[in-house]
Amino acid sequence: VTVENYEEKPKEIKFLLDNFVNLNFTLDVGHATIFKNAAIKNWFETFDERLLVAHIHDVVKKKGYKRDHHVVGSGVVDFKKVINYIKKTDCKFINLEIFFQDYGGKADEKAIKSSFSKIKKLLAI
Repeated sequence: VTVENYEEKPKEIKFLLDNFVNLNFTLDVGHATIFKNAAIKNWFETFDERLLVAHIHDVVKKKGYKRDHHVVGSGVVDFKKVINYIKKTDCKFINLEIFFQDYGGKADEKAIKSSFSKIKKLLAI
C-alpha cells in the first residue's frame, strides 16, 4: 500500500509514513512539478527508502497554465535528472501515466511507445 503526493508537502506525507510502518510512497513526478511545494530532489531524498512507485509523465505549460500526464519529453520535466534520482532509491516500479499529447489531445499508441522508449533508454535497460 502506498500514499501518493498531490498538493501535500513532503513533511506531511513523512508524518504518515513515520506513523504507519507498512505504508510506502508513490512519487508522482508531474504532481511534484506542478505544485512546486518542494524541489524534486527533496522528494527523492526524503523518501528514498520508502519509495515503491514512481508515476512518470510530463508537464506542459501554456499561457501560465500547467497540465500533467503528457508524453515524456513534451514539457518541462527533466527526466534525465528524475531517472538518476530514481536509481538512487529503493523504487521498485515505474508507472507511465501518459494520457495527453499536443496539449490536450489523447495520447495514441505511438506517443506512449515513444515515452516508454525514452524512459527505457535513460534507465539503460
